[in-house]
Amino acid sequence: MSIKDILVQADCLDAFESRLHYAIALAKTNDAHLTALYVAPRYNIPAYVGISVDPGIIQATDELEWDQARAAQRLFEKITATEQLSVEWRVEEGDSVGHFNTHGRYFDLVVLGQADPAWDDDLFTGITGELVISLGRPALVVPYAGAPAKAAKRILVAWDGSHSAARAINDAMPFLKSADMVEVISITSAKISLDEGDVPAADISLHLARHGVNAIAQGFHAKDISNGALILSHASDLGADLLVTGAYGHSRFRELLLGGVTHHLLKHMTLPVLMSH
Repeated sequence: MSIKDILVQADCLDAFESRLHYAIALAKTNDAHLTALYVAPRYNIPAYVGISVDPGIIQATDELEWDQARAAQRLFEKITATEQLSVEWRVEEGDSVGHFNTHGRYFDLVVLGQADPAWDDDLFTGITGELVISLGRPALVVPYAGAPAKAAKRILVAWDGSHSAARAINDAMPFLKSADMVEVISITSAKISLDEGDVPAADISLHLARHGVNAIAQGFHAKDISNGALILSHASDLGADLLVTGAYGHSRFRELLLGGVTHHLLKHMTLPVLMSH
């Protein structure tokens, strides 16, 4: 797969500027077109709720939202004006998840922002959590604190043999091929005997090697630590620039249920994470 069309999530948060620089670096590296999508929420209270709201309040709120959208557009245009890059700005109004799903499926990669980790919400992680499950495209989530706008040269892959993990590796192939070092880790619930060559990540590492990826396999036993925490801890020890992993969960009727590892990574990520479902 080649990356020629990238969609980046635009918003009014301070984190947007760093996310945009990261997306620009990706677009330049891959000679790709970069599109930013801003979704302004629409406020209305259904009549059946029985609450009367002053129309002036709703109008003022809408005007504020559009002011923020225009500010984000000015920032996008200012930053991209000096780049030798094909870019586009899009704005929609209404449901963020619906619009990103509609637009995102026409792109090779969607760059999303991590929800503010300061939000004390263990069940929901902003629209990011729902989109990584529902997009049908690889999602590269940039930490709220930002990430260096550079190519990923040290990549950690979390492998468990699932269809989501297999899809994530396939989606990440352009990144993996250009990396200097790729480490594939598997985490088992019981100790494994490395002396017998029983490393679950060995076969997928061999597959990557046939694609010219410099990959090594490592097996871990999670003891007194969650799988998600172990992955992030090892990524830090490795000095990884990117984490590649499958995303687990389902999204139906606007209710979101994420797997434990996926939720932990989205909540506590310290590096960009490429997720596929």
